[in-house]
Amino acid sequence: MLKLVNNRIISLDLLRAFAVIAMIQGHTVDILLRQSYRGKDSFMYYLWNFNRGLTAPIFLFTAGCVFTFIFRNKKLPFSNNPRVKKGLIRGVVLIFIGYLIKWPSADFIHIANISQKSWEGFFAIDVLQLIGVGLILILFLFYIQEKLGLNVYRFLVSSILFLLLLSIFCELVDWYTFLHPFPAGYLFMGEGAKFPLLPNLTYMLSGAVLGHYIALNHNNIKSPKLRYSLLFSGIALILIYELLNLLHHQTGNPFNILSKTTNMVFIRTGMVVLIVLLIMEISTRVRSLPKFIEVTGTYTLLIYVVHLFILYGSAWNRGIAYYYKYSFSIAGSVLAALGLICLMILLACAANYIEQWKRGLKEKPSI
Repeated sequence: MLKLVNNRIISLDLLRAFAVIAMIQGHTVDILLRQSYRGKDSFMYYLWNFNRGLTAPIFLFTAGCVFTFIFRNKKLPFSNNPRVKKGLIRGVVLIFIGYLIKWPSADFIHIANISQKSWEGFFAIDVLQLIGVGLILILFLFYIQEKLGLNVYRFLVSSILFLLLLSIFCELVDWYTFLHPFPAGYLFMGEGAKFPLLPNLTYMLSGAVLGHYIALNHNNIKSPKLRYSLLFSGIALILIYELLNLLHHQTGNPFNILSKTTNMVFIRTGMVVLIVLLIMEISTRVRSLPKFIEVTGTYTLLIYVVHLFILYGSAWNRGIAYYYKYSFSIAGSVLAALGLICLMILLACAANYIEQWKRGLKEKPSI
């Protein structure tokens, strides 16, 4: 059973905290670990690198799941749901912040001197723009679903399959050849692309499927039905990946029908689903979570932005990567990751304390 404590679902808080912590350690180790430890023959590095490939899918899946849960938990028609306006505003804000933290100049005076390479990096969208677009897309899909009276699960799954099919054709096109870098950054899937919309939006929509289910059933889940469904779905997706991978090697991938990028979506989504299942199993065995875990999951945006400034730097500061990129041992990289995780948890707790303090001032009766 999914536990609801103080109107919060433990498994979702745990999932959000896990996602942001996994992201921090992945970025930190990737920046600091020496190249000599990244050999193809190193099983430990292969295992870490594979797990790091799951970081973004987990983060995106979680974003779609939590947003949809909050949206559907209102149980109101689309036009009357206050989460519609909040979701649209949050989507636009995320897109804006995503560009702001990548602005290539410390001021607007020297904008004419910005190199072409810096502009290309600016227009290559990051995970914040992706999540912002994803939130708007989820709202749009729920609007269409309600207007047409469609089954939510079938409609979301059909949308996921459509995006996967579209990503196969999207990968064949070099969008920068005939589009401005601004829209091309959202579509380009070649070398240098970070988080194009396709196929990454499928992770958010997959999370939306689970978020919708939890919103409708969190008070009466007494059977292992959800856990069995997640287990079956995770294994099935991994088997689909293996089957498509086998076909790829057997047929030579004629006409690029079996895209490697698209095929990876199946195994990554399958692994994410199994991780979510594990987190749900853990949540059923605890009555409550430590406050810092709930707080960490609540301030993911703050943690994401601040840790990027610390690690990668920006137009206004030099990050750790400028001074120590690829210069730490395994132990040093792990300790640095643990240190940054602790620092970000403290940051989230401080932000929560300030927010509670401000709220107390507003509620304090005036004399």
